[in-house]
Amino acid sequence: MGLRPGGQAVAAQVVCRGGTRVGHLYPVAGAKPVRPMTPARALALAAAMKARMTCPICKVTYDFCLPLRSLGSCLLCSELSDEEREQLATLAAA
Repeated sequence: MGLRPGGQAVAAQVVCRGGTRVGHLYPVAGAKPVRPMTPARALALAAAMKARMTCPICKVTYDFCLPLRSLGSCLLCSELSDEEREQLATLAAA
């Protein structure tokens, strides 16, 4: 709807997955319009997305977000041995 809470109190909340995730619900009547995207925010968002799509080992940038939390690298680098990974990181740094 293009709205933000605007500092009002939470009206209700939705609890999921045994209480580990909570979603706050706010009244629409007191909501304010979303702040416009500034050039600085757009640059910061682009940099963050590029970091999520770039493998830290081989430095290749993909068209999709990499599983960095679970694998720590792209799919190809995750299948390498530790020795091969170090060699690749050395080559990518040069």
